[in-house]
Amino acid sequence: MKNLLLKLVCFLLIGLFYPSDVFAFVDEFNSESSLDNYYVSTNSGKVVVESGKLVLSAPNNSKHFPYVSLKNTYIGDHVVSISIDFRYSYIGVFGAGIIIDDNYPVNGNNYDVGSNSIAWTWNWGAPPKLRLGRYPFIHGEIFDQTGMHNLKITGNPGMYEVYLDDIFQGTTTSSKQISSLWFGNPEVVSTTSSWPVIEIERIEINNSENVNSFPYFSQRDTEWKDLPYDNASEWAGNQKNSIERWGCAITSVAMVLKEYGIKMPNGDNTNPDKINTWLMSQPDGYIGNGLLNWLAISRLARDARHSGYADTDLEFVKSYGSPSDVISSGKYPIIDEGGHFVTLYDQDVDSYILNDPYDASRSSKLKTEQIRSVNTYSPSNTDLSYIMLVSEEDTSITTKHNNDAVGEGYQEEIIDDIGGSSTGKFSVVYIPKPGDGDYKLSINNAGTDSSIVKIYSYDKDGNVDKTEQTVPTGVSEWMFSYHSDGSDPVITELDSTTPTYVGTNSFSGWYNTPQTATFSFEDPNLPSDFVPPTCTISAEGNNKTCSINVSICDKYSNCKTFSLNSNPANIDLTPPTTIKHVWGIGMRPFSIVSWTPSKDATKYIIEWGVEKNTLTNKMYVSDHWAWVPTPRTKQIYVRISAEDRAGNVSKPSKVEKINIHPHYWRW
Repeated sequence: MKNLLLKLVCFLLIGLFYPSDVFAFVDEFNSESSLDNYYVSTNSGKVVVESGKLVLSAPNNSKHFPYVSLKNTYIGDHVVSISIDFRYSYIGVFGAGIIIDDNYPVNGNNYDVGSNSIAWTWNWGAPPKLRLGRYPFIHGEIFDQTGMHNLKITGNPGMYEVYLDDIFQGTTTSSKQISSLWFGNPEVVSTTSSWPVIEIERIEINNSENVNSFPYFSQRDTEWKDLPYDNASEWAGNQKNSIERWGCAITSVAMVLKEYGIKMPNGDNTNPDKINTWLMSQPDGYIGNGLLNWLAISRLARDARHSGYADTDLEFVKSYGSPSDVISSGKYPIIDEGGHFVTLYDQDVDSYILNDPYDASRSSKLKTEQIRSVNTYSPSNTDLSYIMLVSEEDTSITTKHNNDAVGEGYQEEIIDDIGGSSTGKFSVVYIPKPGDGDYKLSINNAGTDSSIVKIYSYDKDGNVDKTEQTVPTGVSEWMFSYHSDGSDPVITELDSTTPTYVGTNSFSGWYNTPQTATFSFEDPNLPSDFVPPTCTISAEGNNKTCSINVSICDKYSNCKTFSLNSNPANIDLTPPTTIKHVWGIGMRPFSIVSWTPSKDATKYIIEWGVEKNTLTNKMYVSDHWAWVPTPRTKQIYVRISAEDRAGNVSKPSKVEKINIHPHYWRW
């Protein structure tokens, strides 16, 4: 009766801390009557309850250790966790242990604990060592062999997590469901040697009446927890590159794919390892430093359907806000809690019911707690077209199509679930089911260096074309062409800067024709048929100018109006008037005409009948000279034309005869 009252009190106390659909069994071995909860076979040993402990032992000459099993009444049908406080006060040669499994062996028979049991402790080896193991035969030595320890297993059928002293040891991937707990060793051995002494201080079993049927995967599963995640060795180092640290998103995706019955495109069962390997083989599997590309998963599902390993495609939608409506519609949103991703599969008034890929014991989240984004895959066999723009955290992008704002921007990162470091945030803009045509991108790079924007274009079948564009610091405008039929996209920079005036040509000296001033402008995107504007200086005189008033536009309609004057020019369009000379017979001073002879005056004395149109050599008036008569006289005919500094030439004068009395030069 006392034991019955004790159990009743325990159940009442547990009921204060567990929901109505959960009950627990607790045994702290406060009295001998605790053995009423077990089937006890002492065999050749001893089973006692003393000092708050259940103790199993056997003498050295014994061939059969005690075998104790918990009655099914107390283990229930749907175990979600078992916690056992225990110690081996002595490590013997023959093995015995604590076994959590799905069946009870027959007393007297051999049972392969290591190969069959869900979780266990056992001592063996030479010298014998106490070990902790889990299905399928994964084990390791326990530190502090004879110290007090706590063994805990938690989770659901197909995915239990095992802890020793609250330190995660690994997962079991068997579909076994916990339905038995027993201690000792049922086997009869053929020789004699020493046996261990096993002490159990406390047992707690939590059992849920409502079993979670939603698939569960753990990123900490030993099958893949140590495998490299994406290219994490490059941005996290070789010691911190594992799926266990960074794989929460892909593990959450694995749960959703399994729930929808979607296998890998090659027919393999879906799990985090397979998804990670497939993503790394794709041009768009991961973006930034290890960020899962949600859109690539849509293509995985379509490829699987085309291969006959899925019944549906998955259409992706990312959003902010509450996921309640998504859950109510029968979908399973994967939420970003701030760098850690979990899968929601149900809800009640105050909480979301979830699977946490890092912590199998966690089952809910208050609706008032943080949700950074909601990522949902919906069964669909329709259009998978998308545009996704990825940039660094300090580069923001806004998009327009037909002058309408389109797309939603998010910042995303993954936090190391062990060390707490981050992949770094990246900005991502999603445009679902984009229309064909041009998209104007306004990119603001707030960093100090140029950065790279990655543009992923998905056609209706989810096939991707990836484009990278280096963008300068500050704001720049770009035009991106998209075609849902899979045509190659094109990105070109849009020029938001108006053309600049460079200058105009200069003039020197005098000109005898009107002069054209050409005005030069600079812009990287001037139209190919652009002709520089001009004006004409036609007025005569010194320093004459012309002017323009013109609007100059580049091919992106960046226009600016300029009012500009030309450089000055000297214009003389009028030639000199006809030169008239009145020459007498005899010598006239050469200085009275428009030319003067050089010092070598005799070079201009020519034979009779030779006509000379111009005389160009000059004699400087500062020279002192005189003509000295010579005995001979000659005659020349002179016809003179005058040329001004602008190059205007007068009509030639009439031919005149000049009598020359040759002289020799005398100083």
